[in-house]
Amino acid sequence: MAKKMNRNHIDEDRDRLFEILDEIKGEIAVLQTEVKREIAVLQTEVATIKKVVVGNGQPPLEKRLSSLESELKQMQSQSAKSWQFIVAISAAIGSVLLTFFLNILR
Repeated sequence: MAKKMNRNHIDEDRDRLFEILDEIKGEIAVLQTEVKREIAVLQTEVATIKKVVVGNGQPPLEKRLSSLESELKQMQSQSAKSWQFIVAISAAIGSVLLTFFLNILR
């Protein structure tokens, strides 16, 4: 009788283990589906980023940024030269006017 009870416990444990394994298999299947869905989303996002970086018919992003930086530097140097010219002209006009008024006051 003791052997039969042991056998019953073993059978119950085995059945419970198979139930647990079936639950685990179900959870793994759900996880695999979620992972596949996330991979598809990531592939879409990476493709979009790749289009921006690689260029999608345009020069690569690094080249475009480099071009914009050089244009910005050129504009800044032109702006600085413009201000230098304005200051120089202002000083010249100021000195001419000052000289003119000093000559009138004499």
